Amino acid sequence: MKQLQIQLFGRLSITYQSREVAGLESTKVRELLCYLLLHRSRPHPRTTLASILWGDACTTSNSRKYLRNALWRLRSAMAGIPGSDGLIVADGDWVELKPVPMLSLDVAPFERAYLISRRKLASELTAIDAQEIDRAIQVYSGCLLANWNREWCVSARDRFHHHYLAMLDKLAEHRELQADYISVLALAERLLESDPAHERTHRRLMRVYLKTGDRTNALRQYRRCVDALRNELGVEPGPKTMAVLARICDGRPTISRPEPVSPPPLERYTGPRTAAS
Repeated sequence: MKQLQIQLFGRLSITYQSREVAGLESTKVRELLCYLLLHRSRPHPRTTLASILWGDACTTSNSRKYLRNALWRLRSAMAGIPGSDGLIVADGDWVELKPVPMLSLDVAPFERAYLISRRKLASELTAIDAQEIDRAIQVYSGCLLANWNREWCVSARDRFHHHYLAMLDKLAEHRELQADYISVLALAERLLESDPAHERTHRRLMRVYLKTGDRTNALRQYRRCVDALRNELGVEPGPKTMAVLARICDGRPTISRPEPVSPPPLERYTGPRTAAS
């Protein structure tokens, strides 16, 4: 089946048969589509959409008029794509985007994988679960809708980035349980690229290096942790990190199992991460 492919991670891309879809040149039309995609399968009051997309710039009556125009343009653009019937559903009061089989949306598998990682402990993940989470991590090619600065977009971008870090953390824990240390190193380094002061990840790397007999890199990782915590947060390593350091210095085996981690519920996320405990 030929697909309408929409990429929201990184630079926005909307293509059909490898060509950009015509009729979506307007910034507001694209913004309307992206908002509906991120909040798909739920109806939205027209007044709410109009307020979110135009409320700061014009009156309620004008914003509803602009919404009607943008919606007409969006539906006209989609009308030329076979199989897109039913994608945009609207009446006098409500607008809804309903996914259709020919729609390929990059954030969809990412969201499914995050739900798996959130609902299960690392020890409960199956091989299929781990593969799905790994694919989702690879899909995250850049922050959501890069360079878009609308308030609703910034909020969604922060949420997806938080989910990305949580999945990296959960998959690294799973791989550590499996003694797949090469994968752990790659996942941990990728997480630290985004969050250099993620103390739990520094501890994980310290443990892995010690388990593989690389005491030198284990100590180097501790020093890297100290520098990151001081530079990013102005704090010192916590007791758990110091306990791992003691094992490294004493030459004793590290703890046999990684510390279990469960991502916090989404509703509790209030902003950028601080030092991990």
